[in-house]
Formats: sequence, structure tokens, C-alpha cells
Amino acid sequence: MKKLVSSLAIATMLGTTLVGCSSDQPAADTSSANNTAQITTVEPASEIEFWYCLGGDLGKEVENLVSRFNESQDKIKVTPVFQGTYSEANGKLQQALVSKTQPAITMVDRGYYYLYESTNNFEDLTPYMDRDGIDVNDFFEGLMPINLYNNDGVYALPFNRSTVIMYYNKDMFAEVGLDPEKAPTTWDELFHYAKKLSIPGKRWGFTTMTEVWPLKAFIGQAGGDIINTEGTDIGFKDGSGAEALNVWLTMMADDSIKVNAANAFGQTSQDFLQQQVGIMMGSTAELANFINNAEFEFNTAFLPVKERASSPTGGANLAILANSTPEEKAAAWEFLKFATEPEQIFEFTKNTGYVPTRKSCAELPAFQELWAKHPQYKIAFDHLEFAEDTANHIKWAELKNEMWSIMQAVLFDGKYTPEEAVEEMSKAAQRVLK
Repeated sequence: MKKLVSSLAIATMLGTTLVGCSSDQPAADTSSANNTAQITTVEPASEIEFWYCLGGDLGKEVENLVSRFNESQDKIKVTPVFQGTYSEANGKLQQALVSKTQPAITMVDRGYYYLYESTNNFEDLTPYMDRDGIDVNDFFEGLMPINLYNNDGVYALPFNRSTVIMYYNKDMFAEVGLDPEKAPTTWDELFHYAKKLSIPGKRWGFTTMTEVWPLKAFIGQAGGDIINTEGTDIGFKDGSGAEALNVWLTMMADDSIKVNAANAFGQTSQDFLQQQVGIMMGSTAELANFINNAEFEFNTAFLPVKERASSPTGGANLAILANSTPEEKAAAWEFLKFATEPEQIFEFTKNTGYVPTRKSCAELPAFQELWAKHPQYKIAFDHLEFAEDTANHIKWAELKNEMWSIMQAVLFDGKYTPEEAVEEMSKAAQRVLK
């Protein structure tokens, strides 16, 4: 995709303080061979900061990863610094770039990635990968950030990435006469299963997060795209958007879906663990939690299909800040390389549920043992075949908020029909994406 607007215009339109790389730095040599030679001669810094944005148990796993790196060698100390939610971390990183107090390496939500790629704030990792023999094609294509402004280069690598999958209560299936080894594979089957699993006023057959992420999944399954190929409007005006919204309304009509408050991710998970719902569509990042805490038999499954299989991705990537010193970049790369090794991916996946980001993970004996013991992890891995990163636009974060506001008006207020909601989303997209 061609660059649509200048970096300065982008920052102005978004009301951000994003800045490009300092103009007093020497121009970058775009030759991969020359850059590889240059980085080989740099001695890594002895200490760097790593900004991350996962709290609770997930955050502890990030800290454990950093501890493993620090204990694996004695030349570089990485200090992890928690920066709040993805949105909060994004704001802090923008401010740090202005004051030149940015960390050497950071997690960045995939939806915010393009703000920094467009202003050249992330280091091209290609020379480091070439030097150390890391094949970019080993990373799943559906998880890799797509460059909108730089035709060449790798400016981030996937880290804590997730997709949407189906969880279902096998005990509950058996109770109502459904085959506990067979999850619904189509929308019609999902509606049927949800109704059969429901007990009025006591239990619901289905639930999912009440936000845009599952809407993206349903739109993809109905054959649509979030944004059209020109990047100027939504890509689901062909009926797929209305069909996606009708998934909620169809099950709301017979009370077979539990619709929680906006963005109540924790409540949705608790509903599944407390057996208030039989089927949940949610993040792979819930998998370790369910394996450790579910007091019933459950399984995972691919999402149901209408026109095609589709599962949107979530989570964040790791990026090195381009305005760091060469020594800081060298140290940051050593940590990034360590964090994305299959052995470290295994530890992180096992303890969180985030998906393996590299194809070679399948060759690791530890993964084979994990999948044999807990097949749910293997299903999540196999589902990556249908992963789609639908946040490939610099204005996605803004458009997402507009879509979410309209979606709430459909589900909670009855203000719009699905068809009217799609028209409102189209108007918002044309305004935001111009």
C-alpha cells in the first residue's frame, strides 16, 4: 500500500506527539550487508529497559522471561518496566519519544504499530536476523506486522499474540445429549447448540466478548473484510456486516447468549469457569487459566464457518527503538532474539495460552509433549492457519472506537438495525480513514 499522508500529517490528525527519528543522526545505510557488518562490531550495552503492558499473571510471565534472560548470561541486564494497558503504554511511548527517554525495546499493540512504522521510530531488524541466521518466514504470516510505509524491512516481531478460538464444556454437552467430541462447525449448528444448552434464567448456551474483536471474526466468516482494499471504507457492506451483528441478535431473541457489559473480558471467562455458559468464543490467552482452574472437562475448537474460516489476531509485538544508541540496540536485539526462540516461546505459551509465533515450534519435543497432554493447545496452534491480522491501517484504533460505539447502540439500545449500523460504520470509516 502506498504511503497515504506524510508522517507529520498523521501525527497532527491523530492528535499525537509522534516524532520521526532525530534529524541529527547520520542517514541510515539501507544495504543489509553493510548494516550487518556495522552491527557485528558493536558491543552491547550492559543495561537496558524493556517496556511491557501485561498485568496480573500474564505480566508475571513476562517478568519470568526477563529473569531467564538475565540469568542466561552476565553481560546484559534487562529491566522490565510495566506501562499499563496497551493504550496507556502507547501514550507513554509517544511522550518518551518527544523527551528522548524511550526504552531500548518495547511491546507495542499490533493496532498501534503503524503509528511508529510511519515515522521510522522502529529499528529494522533485518541486519540482525541476517547475521544470526533467523528466517523471517519461520514466523506465521498472519501474525507478522505488515509494512504500510516501508516496502522492505522487519520492524517488529510477534510476541504475545493470540487468536479467537472456541471453548466448550464437554460435560455440559453430554448432559443435553450433544456429542462432547464434536463442536459446532457452522453458524446454524452454533445457534442449535446454544439453544439446546440453555436453561432459562439459569444458563446460557453461548457467550463471547462484547466488543469489536469477535465482530471482526464473524465478519470474516461471513466473507467480509474490516477495511476495503483501498483503505477508504469498511469492507463489509456486502451483507457480511449485517449478518455478523445478527449472530448476537439471533441468540438474544431466544435468550441463548449471555451478553455481558462492554469489554467485560474477565466476566466472560468467569462465566465459562462457573459453568453459566456452555460455549465461549474467546482469546487463546485464556487457555492456561482454564486448564489450571476448570473443574469440568472442556475442549477447544476452530471457530464456526459461514462462508470461510477466519479468526482475527490480537496481542502485541516486540520492537527496538531506532533512536537508541547502537549499543542499546545490540543489547535489545539479544533480548528480543532470546524472547522469540522456540524454547522461550514454549514456556510463555504453556503458562499463558498465547499462541506459538514460529512454525519451528512444532518441531520442539516440549511442544509435542504439551500437545499430547493438553490437545487444546494443539488446536489453538493449528487454528493459526486461519489467522488474519485485520488491524492493517494507521487509523484502525480510531475506527475501532467508532465501530464499538455503533455496535453498543445495536446490542444495548436497539437504536439501529444491523443494516443501519453498517451504514453508520461506513460513514464513520469514510470520515476517519480519509
